[in-house]
Amino acid sequence: FFVQPMSYVLFVVFLATLLGLASGAGLEAFLSDKGDEGRSLERFTKGSASNGQCWDRYGHDGFQTVVDVHNHFQPFEGPNVPFAEYMEWMTEHGILFSTMMGLGQKIQKSYADLPDCCYYLHCPTFNYTVVPTTANDILNFGWYNNSYRTNKTLQESIVLIPSATFPNLQVPDNNTATLDQLITDYPNTIRWVGEVNIYKHALAANGFWNFPKVTEASFANDTALAAFLRRVAAAGWPMTIHCDLGCDNYAAVPGWDGRCVVGAAEAAQAHADAEWWRTFLGPYYGGFFNSTDHPQQNFRKIQHLKVWDAVLTQFPTLKVVWAHMGLSKELLTLHPTVHTYIMQTLFDRHPNLHVDLSWDIIAQLYLMNYANVSIQELQAAAHEDLHEDSETLFNSTMIEGLRSELAKVWEKQQAHVETFGSAAKIDGPTHAMAIYYVLIDKYDTRFLTGTDFVSSMGPPGKWPGLSQFKSPPTGCMKDAANHARQLTDTSSINMFLDDEAFRNIVLGGNFFRLTGLDAVYQPPAVCRPPAAGNSTVTVITIISTAGAVQIATPRAVLVGLVLCVCFARLL
Repeated sequence: FFVQPMSYVLFVVFLATLLGLASGAGLEAFLSDKGDEGRSLERFTKGSASNGQCWDRYGHDGFQTVVDVHNHFQPFEGPNVPFAEYMEWMTEHGILFSTMMGLGQKIQKSYADLPDCCYYLHCPTFNYTVVPTTANDILNFGWYNNSYRTNKTLQESIVLIPSATFPNLQVPDNNTATLDQLITDYPNTIRWVGEVNIYKHALAANGFWNFPKVTEASFANDTALAAFLRRVAAAGWPMTIHCDLGCDNYAAVPGWDGRCVVGAAEAAQAHADAEWWRTFLGPYYGGFFNSTDHPQQNFRKIQHLKVWDAVLTQFPTLKVVWAHMGLSKELLTLHPTVHTYIMQTLFDRHPNLHVDLSWDIIAQLYLMNYANVSIQELQAAAHEDLHEDSETLFNSTMIEGLRSELAKVWEKQQAHVETFGSAAKIDGPTHAMAIYYVLIDKYDTRFLTGTDFVSSMGPPGKWPGLSQFKSPPTGCMKDAANHARQLTDTSSINMFLDDEAFRNIVLGGNFFRLTGLDAVYQPPAVCRPPAAGNSTVTVITIISTAGAVQIATPRAVLVGLVLCVCFARLL
């Protein structure tokens, strides 16, 4: 949660929590109602009788998303989950709308006699490079045309949006020609592009940095990359881009000894561009640059921000979906107040920027792993990202109060998440969740839901990877329970959203607008909560004067969730 520096600041936060509105007790199935009055395309079809039936997010309809904008139907290597089987998993778990991504890269062995590997972190060496290819897109487009378009029953159960995931943004010379050929070979099929990579630190050990690095010069007007991005923008397709903001570790890359650092040339360029960084980062500039405008070590966490902003600036009509909020396992310690400030600035600058909340690690490592984090770790005195110019922007008392209210909502859904999700990793909202909650609520037309599920069935005996990194081998076997777990984990933050944000993000309002499906579909209204007596309101008044904070919590009752933050400068 961040505010602008003031000598005196008056916060009045009206927070009606969702206490008593949902209960995990008695859940016998992943979805408690899948009939005509449950999850169906008709429920979302404009003009249908069931579209007028409100969505009971607190009861049988639930908080799980109906839209998966980040869904990989093909693995990096090895066998996939057969199409019909995967459709059963998705429909049984309540997915009604989904992109149909391949994986735009496949693992390429240097020598034929090397063990087969289905996931790059099972074989993180340059002998297993991850190389962009059309192979998975061709498989997906075949499925779409031969197994989906010919199956009326399936078309009445789920809407699929095929995506071209092959483009190589590092070596883009053939992207446009290849796209045109795929359009010729598979007419009226492609309606999305990506996930494609600008920066993906997780692939470092598999040769990602052996390709040219994307820079601002890469998409100058006369480059092949610029021509390709203009082509996608002209088509009106959304484009999912994986662009890590930066990195702070490589702990999740087995055996990789590469340190996460900013190169000398990049550091010199950041110094030369110091005024840009000062303008963008505002009060947070001093946390990343020293008094002589040279980047500090923690600058590595945001090192790719200027290139990312330049892409969005250069192609303002491109409908961009930023995968995973720019986070990854290789970026774990960026202060959430800084990150949300960066996202707010990007949203304000770029109206066509959207963010997907896909990937279960977002919940497991950032937002819903309360037992493993402490608010003390975010205090200005303890965190390298906060400087004396920004330390007053993090109000731990206010964040603690908001997190406590979110925790009460969590208690009502905890049983369901523990049954179908990662009980050992998802244990309640973090203080970071409270900070991101405020951003998501404010920019609720910019966020999308997704799982980042990878549909794979590589048995360990045939796809062992390298024993020094994966022993015993696990392969890449997925099943329905695994899909339910990943869907539950990624959906777990949905329970905290207010009703309007829930309609836009969870029930597809944003997705429909982004894809043009809003001509046919619209999210149903969200039901009013049950008896108002089950809901409480907490009024937190914080008056900051020279660091003094007071909190008052009177007894009150409200229906729904209202968040009002009022700022008043006392002159």
